Amino acid sequence: MRFAFSLPDPMIQWERLWLTVLGMLPAVLLFLATGEAVWLKEAFIAVYLMIVVNRLGPSVARVLGQATLIAVSIELFILAEPHATVFVLLCAGYASVSSGIGMRSANAATFTTYLFLPAFYLGCELASRAAPHAAFWHGYLAAVIPPALIAWRLAKRHGAAQTWRSCFARQTPDTRAYRQYRDAAIIRFIAVLVAASWVKISHIEPEKWVIWSSASVSTGELATSLRKHRDRLIGVLAGVPVGIVLAHVLPAGPVLYSVCLLLIGVSIDTIKHYPLAFGLRGTLCVLASSSLQEGVGIGMMRVEDVILGGLIGLAVSLIWHSRPARATQ
Repeated sequence: MRFAFSLPDPMIQWERLWLTVLGMLPAVLLFLATGEAVWLKEAFIAVYLMIVVNRLGPSVARVLGQATLIAVSIELFILAEPHATVFVLLCAGYASVSSGIGMRSANAATFTTYLFLPAFYLGCELASRAAPHAAFWHGYLAAVIPPALIAWRLAKRHGAAQTWRSCFARQTPDTRAYRQYRDAAIIRFIAVLVAASWVKISHIEPEKWVIWSSASVSTGELATSLRKHRDRLIGVLAGVPVGIVLAHVLPAGPVLYSVCLLLIGVSIDTIKHYPLAFGLRGTLCVLASSSLQEGVGIGMMRVEDVILGGLIGLAVSLIWHSRPARATQ
């Protein structure tokens, strides 16, 4: 008699974890060697370049193209940030396009999402600093070269080098997927428009958490939006208190900050359980801020911003998805 047996699906995708660490490690080592925080921003860029390599396959041209578009987008957010109306429209436009382009190609939606997210976060971060951000661009190659080399090596090993155009090749989605991308584009535009406007009117700092939370929850399907908001809520409510406790136990310093950054980076694309991954990022965010002597109060700010942004995205989703029901009554 033969018994069917299969191993459970691993919670951690180890190959992605290893490749992501490898891609961001040079920038992290430069931070440890110099103490210059700009290298951590380069590591942040490297993470998102590696996410696209891991998800869409190795392509040096795509890594370089993504890095170039991220750089241009960062400058756009920096230029727009002092002008409230322009900034709000830019955020809403990027969020909408990153979903709407999925009507043409799911791969293009993945690519655009991981272009928008790092550009938005770092654009807001660099715009809020009084010091010039030239140092960031001077070290930008430290973020780009390692992922490009990894993509080149993987393509050579597997004999499957991909072209730049392969990411945007038309893929005909089924009716449900097409409708989901379309709805997500509309909902994201409205939700981010509302969230970014509220952030500017209320002078909420840091502004990026509320805005991204509203975009993240706006998935195009109501059930998925509810689940995403619930998972983010569970993660942040569990993760932040753990971070506050650990902040009183672990020694602060650049080493702890670097470890937190590494773990935040690898958790984005390697941990399959979303509430666990999001909770871990909440814990690490608190630890990172405490290691820079910024206190643990940022943890409570993160909880508030995740809840506020999520509720905005959820409210817009509920209103949008109630329209067909009303139309048929």
